[in-house]
Amino acid sequence: MQKAWKNYKLTWDQKLPSEIVEEFKNWLASLEFLKLVQIPRYFGGLVDESTTTLHMFSDASGKVFAACVFLRIECDNKVKIKLVQAKSRVAPLKKDPITKTKNEMSIPKLELLAAVIGTRLVQSVKTSLNIHSIQTFYWTDSKVVLCWIKNSGTWKTFVRNRIKEIHSSSSKEDWYYVPSQMNAADIASRGCNVQTLFSLCWWEGPIWLKKPFLLARHQRL
Repeated sequence: MQKAWKNYKLTWDQKLPSEIVEEFKNWLASLEFLKLVQIPRYFGGLVDESTTTLHMFSDASGKVFAACVFLRIECDNKVKIKLVQAKSRVAPLKKDPITKTKNEMSIPKLELLAAVIGTRLVQSVKTSLNIHSIQTFYWTDSKVVLCWIKNSGTWKTFVRNRIKEIHSSSSKEDWYYVPSQMNAADIASRGCNVQTLFSLCWWEGPIWLKKPFLLARHQRL
């Protein structure tokens, strides 16, 4: 819908161009595969705060910002990763005060919005599973966002308000840098077809998270 309005300047009653119609038909046809998707949701008996950690990943592209939360469970000398919750949002358009046109927001600001919904997801998961004391890791591939979170500055209103919310529900020491190719939220932020949802990376997290990991490997900016 945003593409039809922004790229083609269409009104409600105008006919959609063939490109968008074809794109919509392909998306509609792919929904048939949704019935094959099975989601492992049971956590009963697995969550022990002494051997379990919570990991939030956030990411953004030019069109979508997203976040996802995983449980990392150590049990019987094995590591299990489970997707608990995820959320994505269409990137809002920013109105130019001079030209009055609406343009895409900058990637750093979208990455910041992704971090915000990520912290909200973490709070939701902690409340739902009653794991308020669990060790939590917040991962982002945006060094700009990490700079905003970890440093005091006279940020403009948009950044300042969102950093304030992030600080209210997370500690800046718990935020880490992760390279884009290792960011589990990349799938959600860039979009995918239904077939891609069968990828284990989405349901069971990135492979590196299953291995013993040292925080020294990741930049703690």
